[in-house]
Amino acid sequence: MIELQIVVGSLNFNFSKQMDEQRVKRQNRRSGLETKEARKARKEEMLAANLAYEEEEGLLYGAGIAD
Repeated sequence: MIELQIVVGSLNFNFSKQMDEQRVKRQNRRSGLETKEARKARKEEMLAANLAYEEEEGLLYGAGIAD
C-alpha cells in the first residue's frame, strides 16, 4: 500500500483484520469436520474388518469359551 501511496484508515484495517479472523475460523471448523468424518470412516472400516475376522476365525477368547 505504501508503494501505491494509499493510506489505509483504521476502519479499513479493522475490517480486513476481522475478515481474516472469520476466514481462519471458518477454515478451522471445516478442517475439523473433515477430520471427524475421516475418523468415523476409519472406525467403521475397522469395525467391519473385525466383524469379518470374528466370523471367519471364530471368537478366540471371552466368557464361556472354555466350557
